[in-house]
Amino acid sequence: MKITNRTKILIAVFLLAAFALYAVIYIFPKITGIMEKTQVLEYGSLSISDTAEVLILRDETLYVADSAGGVSYAVAEGTKVRSGVQILWIDPSVAALEGEEAAAGAEDTSTVGGIKSIAGKDAQENPGNVSPITAVVSYHADGYEKTLSPDAYASLTKEAAAGYPVAGTDLTRTYTKKGDPLYKITDNNVWYMVYWPEKADAEKEYYVSGQAVTVRIGEAEIAARVQDCVKEGGSYKVLLRSDVYYSDMARIRRAQAVISFDEYMGLIMDESCIQERDGVTGVYVKQTTGDYKWVPVNVKSHADGQCVVSAVRFYDAEGNEVLTVTYYDEVLKNPGDKKYD
Repeated sequence: MKITNRTKILIAVFLLAAFALYAVIYIFPKITGIMEKTQVLEYGSLSISDTAEVLILRDETLYVADSAGGVSYAVAEGTKVRSGVQILWIDPSVAALEGEEAAAGAEDTSTVGGIKSIAGKDAQENPGNVSPITAVVSYHADGYEKTLSPDAYASLTKEAAAGYPVAGTDLTRTYTKKGDPLYKITDNNVWYMVYWPEKADAEKEYYVSGQAVTVRIGEAEIAARVQDCVKEGGSYKVLLRSDVYYSDMARIRRAQAVISFDEYMGLIMDESCIQERDGVTGVYVKQTTGDYKWVPVNVKSHADGQCVVSAVRFYDAEGNEVLTVTYYDEVLKNPGDKKYD
């Protein structure tokens, strides 16, 4: 039997149509599935933290010797003393050893003379050398005791902060000249740390006044609260307030720190999974059929491209129970504005 050209064309059209139908049913969905990236939700924690250099601001006074002589210390570095406690004694009968009276260059924060030059008239005499108030005694100074008081926060810039000494210079010695710095008295009831978050897109919601934080400097963990936050350039300037005793508080001026905000528990997902629909936040959850269902979510917090959401259920602003995503749900990434259900 001879097959005509017409029959050949009909067969070709039929086969092409069959292939197209097969592709629509079996191939295209698989390709689409490959292109669609998803994330499986697991329970975990999201810690909000900044890593930055903090500059310490203190209410303190630098005291200088009211006479020359030998120095004997009655109180150790970093000790909190009551008003009226003897800090040190100066014996005018003791002469200086050779080299002990050498002058230091102005603006040299590594020497007693340099600190004296920087402090200028801000440094005071304290006849009798007893503590005028209940506070912490420190024998480390940098000359900026009055310059870097809590009032300096308003005008302080990141560039200026980086130029201050990391720590005060040790003032302890066996002999002093009249007018040279000897010690400082620091109010540790309240002290401050200022820093600039490294992330240019820092979220101001973390820096609301009264927000509790934990500041880790070395091995020390210091409880503090956000006192203030102002926009500065592409980031923020944040002021932290603490009333916790920290042994190195009076000694150091600048330090690397990790500032930790609240830790949130829940289901962890990429922020790219989130879609807003009619003012409601939600995600697309993959069903057993391969289709997607839009499900509302309650975002507890987010940081560094991730967010933590409530699991199983949450309550909306009106107090209504809302069923939401649960453990090991598979959610769609980057849905954009497209609707998948």
